[in-house]
Amino acid sequence: MNDNYNKIMEIIKRDRRACERLNVDLEIFYSPDLSLEVTSPSWKGPYKLENIGGEGISFLSDETLTVKSNLSFKFTLPRQVIPMIVTGTIIWQNEQNRETTQGQADGRLFCYGVKFEKIQEEFERHFIDFISEAIMDKYIDENGDLRTE
Repeated sequence: MNDNYNKIMEIIKRDRRACERLNVDLEIFYSPDLSLEVTSPSWKGPYKLENIGGEGISFLSDETLTVKSNLSFKFTLPRQVIPMIVTGTIIWQNEQNRETTQGQADGRLFCYGVKFEKIQEEFERHFIDFISEAIMDKYIDENGDLRTE
């Protein structure tokens, strides 16, 4: 087990990020209002959540957002009924190429990186469990063996 742990840590350390990021297929909503309720009509979205980690997310949007701006984000993790609301700061932005099915340009699309500032307390434990399980599933198969890269 210790040998597998060391191998996993070696793989994870190859990434420059402070925390492991996981590719997920989730929708995300955001708003500049930092005190929104789940049912507020002010949420913008849905947008595609690209990946998620212990310290933040990245997502795609066709809207131009300002780096260093603070936003509220809402998304629902698997096996969770009530959406999580977190606040975060946009720390980077990259413009992506977006093409139609015919291969022609179709407007602007941006990928944003967000660093979490605050996770609602009632969701923090579920979030930590989700990230932990997803990381283990990524590197350990159902027999407890290390997955090959």
